[in-house]
Amino acid sequence: MLLRNILKIFLIFWAVNIYCGGNLPPLSDLLNSLKNKKHPYLLFEDIKSTPGWKNEKRRSWVLNRTFVPTVRRLYLKTNFASPGKREYGKASAAAQLGFAYLLTGEKQFLNKCKEALLNIGKGWIAPPEWGAFNGYALQGYALAYDFIANELSEKEKKIVEEALAKFADKVYQAIPKWDNPWHHAAGGVGLGMVALVIPDYKGDTKSKPIDWFRAATEYLFISNPYQPKELILTTKYEKNLKKVVFEESKPRAGINRTVDLGGYERRGGYRFEWVPSLVHWAVIYSHVFKRNALDDFPILRKYMNYIVWEMMPNGQGTTANMGDGRRWYYTKAVLHLLTPEERNAHIFYLTNFPKQRYDLHLISESVQFSLPQYNTDLGKGSPPSWTTFISPSAEHAVFRSSWKPTATWLFLNVYNYYIPRAREFLHHDNMSFQYYSHGDYLLMDCGEVRGRMYGYGPTGAVGHNLILVDGSGPVKGIRKFVDPAYMETYMISPWLDMVKAVMDYTHREDENQKYEHLVPLSAPVKWERIIFFPGREYIVILDRLSSEKSHHYEWLFHLSSLNIVPTKNKHDPGYVIGELIINNKKVDWAKDVKKSPLRAKREGDEYAHWASPCEDVGEFTAGEIMWKTTSIPTWKYDTYPYYIKHKTFPSEIRYFDLKERKYKTKKVEKRKVKMRMVFGPEKKYRIKVQRTWGINNFRDIRYEVDHPLLRIPQDGKNAHLFTLLLTQYENEDKYKVEKMKDGICVITPSYKDIFLLKNTKQIKGDWEAGMVREGKGNLVTCFFLNAKEFSYKGKPIFSLKEKALHIGLNYSEDKINIDIHTGEKNSLTVNCINFSPKKVIYTPLPEDWIWKKEILEKKYAPKEIKFARTSMNGRTIKFSVPEGKGKFTIVK
Repeated sequence: MLLRNILKIFLIFWAVNIYCGGNLPPLSDLLNSLKNKKHPYLLFEDIKSTPGWKNEKRRSWVLNRTFVPTVRRLYLKTNFASPGKREYGKASAAAQLGFAYLLTGEKQFLNKCKEALLNIGKGWIAPPEWGAFNGYALQGYALAYDFIANELSEKEKKIVEEALAKFADKVYQAIPKWDNPWHHAAGGVGLGMVALVIPDYKGDTKSKPIDWFRAATEYLFISNPYQPKELILTTKYEKNLKKVVFEESKPRAGINRTVDLGGYERRGGYRFEWVPSLVHWAVIYSHVFKRNALDDFPILRKYMNYIVWEMMPNGQGTTANMGDGRRWYYTKAVLHLLTPEERNAHIFYLTNFPKQRYDLHLISESVQFSLPQYNTDLGKGSPPSWTTFISPSAEHAVFRSSWKPTATWLFLNVYNYYIPRAREFLHHDNMSFQYYSHGDYLLMDCGEVRGRMYGYGPTGAVGHNLILVDGSGPVKGIRKFVDPAYMETYMISPWLDMVKAVMDYTHREDENQKYEHLVPLSAPVKWERIIFFPGREYIVILDRLSSEKSHHYEWLFHLSSLNIVPTKNKHDPGYVIGELIINNKKVDWAKDVKKSPLRAKREGDEYAHWASPCEDVGEFTAGEIMWKTTSIPTWKYDTYPYYIKHKTFPSEIRYFDLKERKYKTKKVEKRKVKMRMVFGPEKKYRIKVQRTWGINNFRDIRYEVDHPLLRIPQDGKNAHLFTLLLTQYENEDKYKVEKMKDGICVITPSYKDIFLLKNTKQIKGDWEAGMVREGKGNLVTCFFLNAKEFSYKGKPIFSLKEKALHIGLNYSEDKINIDIHTGEKNSLTVNCINFSPKKVIYTPLPEDWIWKKEILEKKYAPKEIKFARTSMNGRTIKFSVPEGKGKFTIVK
């Protein structure tokens, strides 16, 4: 508990850095720099200088085929003086008309744009608390005014500016009423854009341009002072919390009502509501002030980059929280603001995966026209130099073997940052994971199944790969995070990636009431979930649970594949195509998919938000299972058109060859995949198989398919389980597994990897859990949690003055690499075994992920340190270890 409190304090202090902008000058100085500036200047000063204009093909396409003809058809006959016109729709039309005028020079577009601007506020205005719709209106009007200001008379300018200012003032006064992140993003950006186009305004409004500009900068990205101060307790659960500091009232930036401190979008697919505003603002702010918005507001850089570290190897997004599996292309507008490595990574993402039905570009034509076209001007990009991504502030550990579409990938949720939105905090998926390997999605997160039921779909714990206690799962909670999880320690290294996440499990779901009701556990449970990724080859998960009272624990695993029979409707469901084998016998888990379609527990919005239906298939006693699938190249093809026409994905695809001007057929490369799940320590486990549903690709009823759910129960005060995920192609057999009394052993072609909880005859010391890798009978790697000393085959290997949160050593012929995380200053004694070292190099490591390489290279540069020899042969040395995370290289 003490360590958990230290971690919480660290996150608070780390948040201070987040809430500070980059090298941001006084906002008044920025705004004053725009006074008397000639329009247009938000996106460009001269449209003929833009990449879109200079590219004759793009210009012709926009003028003759797409944008201009559409604007001509939709808006030239519209009456913008009508009181029934919605302001946000009218403003969007005004911006498009103004841009069409700049493109063509046709007065009819100018006159219509002018008509809309001269009637600002005379149509239907959304209620003040709807900051999003009013923000959209401000954004559109600001762009329109910027585009045609030079064509307005002084009288017309004064009318427009006065109307814009009064509209902006109403929106600004409503900020305290905004509860949805949508309002903060769209509303804040709208205010900022108005401030930029009328920076000289000095009328009689309560708020002024500097206030509106502050709303789009400090309030949106650093800290918003307008937080709810008092909250009405609405449920029995909330009343039971008694006197607590509700986390909703803590200071946070506007964007942090949906985005955590590491830039992760916790509301998943809903980002389409506010992403366009954020992207447009980043482009406009950077262009107007000749600065980089991603530098001035670091949270924005993290937000733009998260689609890269999140994505599956096939480019697909996740279904964690409210994610819907789609690919996103909005970052093409901010490529020029990214660092070179970031830019290459985004271009790689943008150009290497197929477009999908739900891929959303979201960027307005005027912004796109102002920027280079990524797929023609910027090359093909390249993947990042890193693979595995672990960030406590981003609340995720993403293990990745490579950037190939057949790579191994595991995505772990470790949530602790409170997001004040019901849809997010009622999604009970904390400490769950998703797993993809060898071109297929093998362990799925069920997401929100909407097409086959009422409401938003099940969000309960049973839809995730986690552990239930006493029949239901951990919760996030309303107003206050009830069961937060934290990364106690982690490491990223080519020889071992690892994370240890911990949750103090105090409340669970109440399966008999509405989804927001919680049940206190009879005694809290400490849950540790440790992920090992040795050599980035395969995954081992170690779960440890401990409590003062006995509980019924139940591990959940959702088997999946991207190869499916699609669902037609809720009466004709589909299913993943996969063969489940237990005790060398096939389990016919899908036999009743069509006969007995799954139904929600209760077919009403009130309960359907979290209810997940599960049908029993059978119960078995075994130590492992095999899951066989056939992978399809989803990184090459959009599967949606085929699932409309076919029962399964075809083996051949007909396409039109543009060079030869004829249709051809090509074979689809499908590969048989087998995932072996081995459970340890050595014993027979009860394995209950059920059938349930989930989203295995992206949100569409065709992908809401049935799949097998494994349940593995254990009873007692304490429990633990090793889960080994070994995935290979059908004709491969390069791994062997040996069961152990207190662990599990994996034999690869080169090594023997031992994962264990207790000392053995050859592996002894003071530690809690760890692994040892042997090669030809010699020690290659050792790693331990909460360790003080370790001996191998009777020889001391290392010892510490005080325990380290983790320590790992990797031996090679001419050096030893050490990764360590210690909570205080320490000293380390190491047996170099085969050589007498010449020097020791220490490199401090940051507590969290740092995006800008120059900061990393400057602040965390390696340096040589002093050491003492403590043995006659000079092979045992001792040196000081600073507090925190770091790595040492002992050189021969």
